[in-house]
Amino acid sequence: DHDIFDGWGSYPEDLQACTVFQGVYKAANRFFALFQQHTTPERAHTDNQVFGSPRAWHTMCLLGPSLAAVVMDSRSERTRTQIISQAAWTELEGRLKALPASVRHVVFVATVPVVYPKIPIVESAAQYLSDTGSSAVAAMLQKSGLAT
Repeated sequence: DHDIFDGWGSYPEDLQACTVFQGVYKAANRFFALFQQHTTPERAHTDNQVFGSPRAWHTMCLLGPSLAAVVMDSRSERTRTQIISQAAWTELEGRLKALPASVRHVVFVATVPVVYPKIPIVESAAQYLSDTGSSAVAAMLQKSGLAT
């Protein structure tokens, strides 16, 4: 899942609601439905295991008797003050409680990084670690290209 465009959902409400932004969202939503869900936005909630508001693409599915996967849509309900609506979290809680007793593991898939470190900080930390003399750490950092 990729941004509709950089900063989607983070713009002021009047800009986010303008005709151009809504047109871009409508096109992105249509093609996401077609290529990722193999349906239309109008049929997604009935054809697939999509839940939440009519705009949302939250999904939960069973992957065998003991594993469930949850993908919360962090784009379609996004505003400057929320990422996912409270109603979606409440519905997810109900769906989790309704999982079969055989489910032992639930995998949550995040479509955006939970933590997004600033790269210069990460590079400095990697350089520090490579200078500590630990050959295992140094070898790993060299193979990743973070240290020379």
